[in-house]
Amino acid sequence: MTKGNSRKFLALLAVVAMLAMALSGCGGTDTDEGTEGEGAAEAVTVTIGVGAPLTDGAVALGQGMVRGTKLAVKQANESQELKDLGLTIEVVEGDDKGDPTTGGNVATQFTSNPSLLGVMGHLNSGVTRVAVKPEHPAAAARQQC
Repeated sequence: MTKGNSRKFLALLAVVAMLAMALSGCGGTDTDEGTEGEGAAEAVTVTIGVGAPLTDGAVALGQGMVRGTKLAVKQANESQELKDLGLTIEVVEGDDKGDPTTGGNVATQFTSNPSLLGVMGHLNSGVTRVAVKPEHPAAAARQQC
């Protein structure tokens, strides 16, 4: 397996693992007695946020993060594994402009999205220090389901 292919495989594996953990932890025990048989999995859409400088600061790196994430998500969505599980992944971008204050606002916007499973980013450590504060409590709340 080439270095590029192994990275793609690990990225897909990480996304599927996150989805499996999130869905198994939040799954209910309700059953629909009106259905017969084992049927196909219910369709579920999850979102991955990308927080990065997209219009100011290290724009090339931020846009590269978004393009790479979208490519990995496109490939994952086309995979038979996710189709069999009834999963679809979406990407939502958050332009933090490399600025801690703006990054905090992006993090707050991310936490208001109930389908958001996780966030990739932020590119700059100063932004990350501010962004993890609002994202962390929301992540803990989502884990409790």
